[in-house]
Amino acid sequence: MAIHSTPVNQVTKQSFANADRTLANFSRIVDRAKHHGIRAVSLARRDYAGSTPFSEEELEQLRSPEKVAHLQFFRDRGHEIARFIAALADKHSLPPMSANGEGGICVLSWSLGVLTMNAFINFFPIYPSNLQACLRRYLKSLVAYGMHEFGATLI
Repeated sequence: MAIHSTPVNQVTKQSFANADRTLANFSRIVDRAKHHGIRAVSLARRDYAGSTPFSEEELEQLRSPEKVAHLQFFRDRGHEIARFIAALADKHSLPPMSANGEGGICVLSWSLGVLTMNAFINFFPIYPSNLQACLRRYLKSLVAYGMHEFGATLI
């Protein structure tokens, strides 16, 4: 699963190539995924073109001078990713991670999507226990690639 800044797609080589010219880097993943029996899913950050817009309340959290509001904003984004992964695994009957290294989910984040993945990781301990248990069965690896310099100023 890739978290980045393009419209939401169930990934195919065509949708990856057309989503955004910067996603050309990911086209190799799609090329190899099918050959190795891997499913690739592309997820846009909230409020990006083609994704769910932020509510006025969420935007106010970002505009607020209060750090507690920013913390709540990122806590909510991390929780959204956690719920998405659990729903994806359930809906598509994905195989959980096994002792021999098969199954599971690798989450790749790129550019500003790294902020969302950082929120997902940071707030893991406060997710409901059933969600934590589900994620522990499926999360195989996390990859943060090329965080944008602007993102580094936000954390």
